[in-house]
Amino acid sequence: MKYLQKQQLLEQVIYLSMWLLILCIPPINLLLDDDHTLQAGELKNVILETGMLVLPFFVLFLIHNFLLVPQLFLKKYYVRYMLAVIFTIGILFLYMPGWLEALHPEPPLKGQKERTFEPAESWLPLPQLPLMPDSENGRPPIRPPFQAIHIAIAVLLVGFNLSIRLFLKSLRDDEMLKVWNASGWSQSCNT
Repeated sequence: MKYLQKQQLLEQVIYLSMWLLILCIPPINLLLDDDHTLQAGELKNVILETGMLVLPFFVLFLIHNFLLVPQLFLKKYYVRYMLAVIFTIGILFLYMPGWLEALHPEPPLKGQKERTFEPAESWLPLPQLPLMPDSENGRPPIRPPFQAIHIAIAVLLVGFNLSIRLFLKSLRDDEMLKVWNASGWSQSCNT
C-alpha cells in the first residue's frame, strides 16, 4: 500500500511541476529579457494573461485526468472515451472561439494591415486570397490559425496525460503482480 501511495504522490508531483513550469515560463522569460525594460504592472499583466490563456487547457486536463480516464478509458470504453475527448476539446476550443480570441487577440504584424479578401478581377467569381508572405521578400512568414494551434496543444496535452497515467498504472500492476506472486503463488503451490 505504501508503494501505491508513493506512486499517487509521484503522479501529483509530476502534474504540479508541469503546470508550474507552464505558468512560470512567460514571466521568467520577461524578467530575463535584456532587450526589454520592464514597465510598471507589466509582470502582473503577463502573469494574468498567461493564466487566462492556460485556463482552458487546465480545465481540459482536469476533465480528462479525473473524469474521462478513470470513468471511460480504464474501464475499456474506448469509443466513448474518444468521443468524450473530441467533444470536450470541441467545446473548449471550437465552440468558444470568442472566449479564446478575447483572451489572446492576434494583432496584425508590424507594418501590415489586417488581411481581407478582395475580388481579383471582375470576371473571377471567387475572391482571390492574398499571397502568403515569406521572410525573403520582407513579408512576415505564414502563421497557422490561433484555434488550430490550441487544438494541437490540447491533443498533445491529452496524450501526455494519458501516457503518464498508463505508465504509472503499468508500474502499479507490476508491483501488485510481484506481491501476488510472492504471497498467492507460493501458498497455492504448497497446497
